[in-house]
Amino acid sequence: MTERQSIVPKPSTRSYTSGFTLLEMMVALLVTSIIVAAALSLTMSVRNLYRTDQPRIALNQNLRGGMEVLSADIRQAGERLPTDPLVPVNIMPIEIQNGASGASDTIYLRRNMVDAVLPVCKDIKANSNTDVAKVAIVSANPPAGCGPVPDNNGDGWPDNLEAWRKYRTNNGANPTGAVRVYIFDPVTGLGEWITYDAEDSSTFQIHKSSGKWKNSYPASHKPRLYAMEERKYYLAGDRLRLQVNGGGYDDVTASLTDFQAQAIMQNGTVLNAFGNGNNWLKLKAVKVTLSGLVKNSSAQHKGSLTMQLFPRNILSN
Repeated sequence: MTERQSIVPKPSTRSYTSGFTLLEMMVALLVTSIIVAAALSLTMSVRNLYRTDQPRIALNQNLRGGMEVLSADIRQAGERLPTDPLVPVNIMPIEIQNGASGASDTIYLRRNMVDAVLPVCKDIKANSNTDVAKVAIVSANPPAGCGPVPDNNGDGWPDNLEAWRKYRTNNGANPTGAVRVYIFDPVTGLGEWITYDAEDSSTFQIHKSSGKWKNSYPASHKPRLYAMEERKYYLAGDRLRLQVNGGGYDDVTASLTDFQAQAIMQNGTVLNAFGNGNNWLKLKAVKVTLSGLVKNSSAQHKGSLTMQLFPRNILSN
């Protein structure tokens, strides 16, 4: 009789992979929540810091931008603007008007675009419609400084008037080549901007565009004509404004609350106002302070920037 063999199943060698337990899933979710919360907290903190710091950054940019423009013009003031010994008062390259009762100041910065300064040799009357200014007279007894001017290259143009003609044609607005120039009476201190659009060599005079003269300019006062650039800086609302040659203006920077300027003299004197009666050659520096305020929904920042700037053309006089 055959012996029956019992069949006993062998244990399987296949390994069984168990899933996450509920406890493990809860731990994983907790760790993930902590990481997400930390990341979110850091993001919000950085965002709030940026929003809080944004006014400071914006104000610093405004102050530095305005100061860069101002400093470049102050350093150029007085270029080609010579002292004329024949007149009692010369055009001031730098003029500071002190604001009343603590108001913001105004600065005028001037330089000449042509070496030649033209004398006015015939009376000009206020409200007259004459469109010419005679700049030289050929006579036995001309007004002081108004005698015949050399014509060194023999082209029929007096040297000073030729320099003006070249300046007008090279720099003037099309189609007439007109430029803005300034007439100044050194006795009365009065002056005005005119538009110079032509000249002639036969009678030695320049022409201005139509319109009446605002002031009188007697030849005996030795008036002078300057092919000048005048840059006026002043505060309008919260903006530092630049006006060129009495015409249009540009906003240099914004968010300002104050604009102050002082003249620091070589002897240490500090002047809040500077102009006629002061010697600009004794100027050591122009101290300029810009103050401002920038705010948003999260924060506000106020501050100021002060610099002492030296007009380098003092050294060439």
